[in-house]
Amino acid sequence: WKRFLQGWLSLLKGFGNFLLKEFKELVRDPKILLGMIIVSRVMFPVLGGVINYATKSAQERAAKAALIVVDNDGGYWAKNFTNMLRMAGINVFNENNIALSSENITRLLSKYMSRKFWKF
Repeated sequence: WKRFLQGWLSLLKGFGNFLLKEFKELVRDPKILLGMIIVSRVMFPVLGGVINYATKSAQERAAKAALIVVDNDGGYWAKNFTNMLRMAGINVFNENNIALSSENITRLLSKYMSRKFWKF
């Protein structure tokens, strides 16, 4: 560990001088420092607002999500599953005895404006 630590310390020995040189350069040319402060003061709130808007719209779309349950067997577990989904606050549309062809799936998805379906 000592040799490893000494290697890193020798690499960082001249870093203080480099940091001091860069700081002096910033003090000599205040336009650079002013630009850094102004850009960060403007960009961070703008980026935060954009991310906040995107997150809220995604949450709203997820809350409005609908699930189509195609229940071809009419069994106990399918009814339990759909009841559990409804209790969780998910919009569930039940369809019974439908052959799952690509045309029927497309028709169901467009009818309920959904993107997901579950088959029993």
